[in-house]
Amino acid sequence: TRYGTVTGVQTCALPIFTDRSASETAATESDDHHHHRHEPQEWQVKNHRTGETETLVQDADEQIILRDAQGNELWRKPLPSRILGAIHQVDALKNGKLQMAFATENGVHVLDRNGNELPGFPILPKAPITGGLCVADYDQSKKYRLLIPLSDGIILNYDINAQPVEGW
Repeated sequence: TRYGTVTGVQTCALPIFTDRSASETAATESDDHHHHRHEPQEWQVKNHRTGETETLVQDADEQIILRDAQGNELWRKPLPSRILGAIHQVDALKNGKLQMAFATENGVHVLDRNGNELPGFPILPKAPITGGLCVADYDQSKKYRLLIPLSDGIILNYDINAQPVEGW
């Protein structure tokens, strides 16, 4: 496996499979990964209203829970699989409000502060996702690009409106 690097909102390493056996191995690992209980994982996210740091938790049952700075549960939402990689905060609507963008094995999600998917999400590719979502903002214009590595060796490129980027 080789890794390509994209810079922008955050530098990301995307797996690029150079042979079929590597992509098949990733797909098998992805299938195996889904059938096990996992340790809870958490990420720190910024509340755009207060500036406080909140915590997004994914529990052993694959639910995600947003907790405020005091630890109070604000909402919970089931997901079909584990979050892969980082949670990226983006201003998708260009209004100063932050949304949470991330990938699971099954899809790419962009959630608002209340846990609601933005229109067009989730993006559900045919092949399993093999790594974390890469979010690029090449010129800090908030024209985000979502790069999604798949088990079949393809890297999808979508815009923040859940539309495929032309010419990719």
